[in-house]
Amino acid sequence: MKSLHLVIAIAVALTPARALAGPKATPTRDDLIAHAVERFDADDFDGALRDFEAAYLLEHRPVDLFNIGRVHEAAGRPQQARSYYQRFLAFAELSAAERKTGEERLASLPPPPAKVVPTGKDRSARRATHRDRDREPRVARWAAATGGTLIPIGLGGLAAGTTLAIAAERNAENARKSSDAATPIEETPHYRLAKKEALAADILLIAGGVLTATGIVVILAGADRKQARAQRRVSASPAGAGMSVRVRF
Repeated sequence: MKSLHLVIAIAVALTPARALAGPKATPTRDDLIAHAVERFDADDFDGALRDFEAAYLLEHRPVDLFNIGRVHEAAGRPQQARSYYQRFLAFAELSAAERKTGEERLASLPPPPAKVVPTGKDRSARRATHRDRDREPRVARWAAATGGTLIPIGLGGLAAGTTLAIAAERNAENARKSSDAATPIEETPHYRLAKKEALAADILLIAGGVLTATGIVVILAGADRKQARAQRRVSASPAGAGMSVRVRF
């Protein structure tokens, strides 16, 4: 019988302490608070927040909300701290000392950012800006389409006018050859045809030149407007990004 007891004692002595302890125990609220304080003192604010939040979920004590607010305040997040101080003060069972402490911490925070209410003039300007931004792509598309239509028509007019001008010159030459003392050049059929062709050629050349030039101007104007809009967008991005970084950090 003694030998059996000795075997049991040796077996217990050789059993790892982890096996004897059994499954890992769930941390209590006191454990969580102790860990949170250690992490807070070490400036591990995220770890302290996790422990304080876990402690609050266990027993829903208002002091844990106050502690969460203190961590947010120390981490430089006054608006989050304000929210938790207000939740802390919402508990009716707080003592006078606890309520005073919470109110003092809340009062020590910087005021929340003022909400800017746009005036009617600001709203009108913003709507006008949006209309301009919406109109710019349409203007560029219209310029490209209009210019793309006018230029081919103008070039066609120039080509037709040039062809008629050549034909008029040929008929004028034929009129000179067919004229004589009995038939002046002005009365020959070739001359009358050449005169009509020359008039039509002048009209087509002038109209074709105007349409071609107008189409080119419209396309260039639309391209300049599109390029200016792209430059405004590109030049605004680095400044805005830089400003946001400087403000944030």
